Amino acid sequence: AAASAGGGGDTGSWVAIHSTVLGSDTDSVTISSSGSSSPWSDFQDLVLVTAARGTNNGVHVGVTTTINGDSGNNYNWEVLTSNGAVVGASRTGPIGYFRPSTMSGDDQTANCYTADITYFFNVNATDRFKTILGLKGHETGHATDDNTVDLAASTWASTSAMTTMTLDPDGSFKSGSRFDLYGIRTSTG
Repeated sequence: AAASAGGGGDTGSWVAIHSTVLGSDTDSVTISSSGSSSPWSDFQDLVLVTAARGTNNGVHVGVTTTINGDSGNNYNWEVLTSNGAVVGASRTGPIGYFRPSTMSGDDQTANCYTADITYFFNVNATDRFKTILGLKGHETGHATDDNTVDLAASTWASTSAMTTMTLDPDGSFKSGSRFDLYGIRTSTG
């Protein structure tokens, strides 16, 4: 997003606030406001960009995600999935986590990491639940051209401001998986 004209310089733009590249296989990744270069309270929305791969085998290795350590039945999500030939849809919840996407397993095409962008809207609003939108794409089998795209819409049924997010994959994240968090300030233009 381009910065709006006038004062503020970065209003409406993505501001890089956290980056992690795993140096070894890792069971869980937690990203927090206090561990970011700017507090999340400075932003209206957050965007998490990942390039990840799992140690478990399979086409769709799940990543259980929670906000603020909340593992109560406060999450719902719907997913549309397509591999170019077949489209599927599913709904989950209420449950104690959400899965904005899945990732490639270790038995899939070597060196392919799933691309995933997850938007967290109104992260500091205390008058509404949080809406989460995830877009993911990955190659599940180079020889078969079995590529997959997922669109996931999730809700966290809490009016609390977001301060942490924890991503727990089935198995572990592979070394080299990357997690970049951006904040989006309210555009005043």
